[in-house]
Formats: sequence, C-alpha cells, structure tokens
Amino acid sequence: QPISSVFHGRDVFAPAAAHLAGGADLSALGPDVSVSNLVEVRVGEPDVERGKIGGEVLDVDRFGNVRLNVRPAHLAAAGLAEAAAIHIATLSSEADAPRIKTYGSVGVGQYGVILDAWEWIAIIRYEANAAAELGVQSGDVVWLTAAD
Repeated sequence: QPISSVFHGRDVFAPAAAHLAGGADLSALGPDVSVSNLVEVRVGEPDVERGKIGGEVLDVDRFGNVRLNVRPAHLAAAGLAEAAAIHIATLSSEADAPRIKTYGSVGVGQYGVILDAWEWIAIIRYEANAAAELGVQSGDVVWLTAAD
C-alpha cells in the first residue's frame, strides 16, 4: 500500500513475483480466477493515411500527459517517423511538438511527443498539463501531421 493506478508492475506484480521467487505458493497471492471471467481488451486502430494520423486519446495521466492509440509503426506508415516535430490538432486547440526521448528534452511548459514506457505515442508538456491545454480527455480524437 498504496497501489498506484498506473504502476502495477512496481506495486503489484513485482512484489507478487518476489513472493513466488521466495517460495510462496501461488494460492497465497489470492483466489483462482476462471479463464471464462477474463476479458480481452481491444484498442482501436488509428486512421492512418499518407502524412496524417487520426488517433484517439487512450488516457490522460495525473500529470496531464496524453497517451494516444498510436505506435511507432503508425508513424512510419504515415511517413511521419522521421519528422523532427509533430503538429497536434484537436477540436479546440493545436500545437507543434518536437519528437523527444526524455521529458527533460524540452523547456518548462513546452510540448513534446515521446514514446512512453508501453510504446504508445504520448503528448507531454514539461511541468505543465498537455491535456488541459489541448482540451482533450479519454476517447477524444487527435490529428497528427508533420510540423512545418
């Protein structure tokens, strides 16, 4: 405790794996789960065309980072893989963001487009809230093109 809503690897799975590695019986981790109770989660594919991607906001974390249903392969298919900066358009706002490898690669309040830990494309604003400024929430559409 506490268990984060986004760091299950750290807060749930790593301790469970440590208990199992230490010799605990699998039943010590909780009750059995029937395979028939498992649900497959499907994420919709973005609309990809040459020079443009229409993606969906998968989620917004507590910092305002915006995770999209866009992967590097989608950027490549749209011809955006080599773009140094991405133009982001929403129904209420737009911004240009450089492609970055770390959050600190941009200045305070600046946008960036980063590959997150789960290999989804995410829109960030360093020490600011990208979702609030772009006016998006889960399920909203975001269009990506190469920035001029």
